[in-house]
Amino acid sequence: MNNITTKNKFIMLLIVITIGFGYLFIHINSNMNKMKKSIDLIYFGSYVQIDKLIGIKDGFVNHDIDKITSDWSYYKNSYKTSNELEMVTMMDKLIKKSLESFDSLSPSQVSSIIKGINSIIGYERSQAYLQKVEINSNYKHTKTVQVYTLVFIFTFIGLISYLIFKNITKNERRLEELSLVDELTTLYNRRHFNQLMDKEFKRAIRHKSKLTFMMVDVDNFKLYNDTYGHSMGDDVLRSVSFTLKNTLKRSEDTAFRLGGEEFGVLLVAVSKEDAVKVGETLIGAIEDLEIEHSKNSASQYVTVSMGIVTLIPTLDDSVDKLIIKADELLYKAKQNGRNRVVSTTD
Repeated sequence: MNNITTKNKFIMLLIVITIGFGYLFIHINSNMNKMKKSIDLIYFGSYVQIDKLIGIKDGFVNHDIDKITSDWSYYKNSYKTSNELEMVTMMDKLIKKSLESFDSLSPSQVSSIIKGINSIIGYERSQAYLQKVEINSNYKHTKTVQVYTLVFIFTFIGLISYLIFKNITKNERRLEELSLVDELTTLYNRRHFNQLMDKEFKRAIRHKSKLTFMMVDVDNFKLYNDTYGHSMGDDVLRSVSFTLKNTLKRSEDTAFRLGGEEFGVLLVAVSKEDAVKVGETLIGAIEDLEIEHSKNSASQYVTVSMGIVTLIPTLDDSVDKLIIKADELLYKAKQNGRNRVVSTTD
């Protein structure tokens, strides 16, 4: 999933939303149609039918043959299920026969007809009740589907959004890291040096702890470039950077490329003596690379010089003063023959 681009994740999110809401619309529309049909059946298939049947009863009671004829014709010709047809057919014969001798119908015959109509009314009412139950069931089902569908959609939206956010955060963190790293050497750059140095300097003041800064410079680097070419010079900077980074043993000790052939090393909470030992180890490790440098006055190989400042900083001190002091000591190392350490202990 980490290989999926942010753009593709947004497309996936849109697809999920579209499918989810499309399904929700289709399902709700289908259920609403079913509910409408049930309502129609209740109203036009039961309520109106019962009204017509009651009208027929009133027609027999009031001797209104026209109302009986019109209401029965409407009821008989309306939609009927197979169960209804049997009752309606029997009742139709009885009503037609009664209409032939309408004026001479006895009270018992009228009562018999009304009783038959009442049985049909009872049936219609039972059907109306069943339709009501079905409507309630469809309504509850629709509401449940709505809830689950929305939960499903928003869960996916949340998941995809989380993955997108995670990817964006990861990319931002990666970009931030890249902005702090020197492209050629992969050491931290001057920007990160300034940030970290300021942080560690203030920490050392608070805790009254030692802080060491090493200013490192490749000896006769311009002559190396003039002799071997800038491409080979870049290789030298990469080799020196790798050696500085990998010779430092503690995770809290950090190497930087400050610019050109100039490097910096920051050590925290080490003594002056130990700082010098670390510096000498670094210088030895770089010469041991045995990178040929015929124009180097200090060795036949590529070497570095180093100025080291170790102190417990106070409020009277500053980062700029520390860097200037290390640079002065580096200059002394160059004057004293290069490929060496000059520190505040000297």
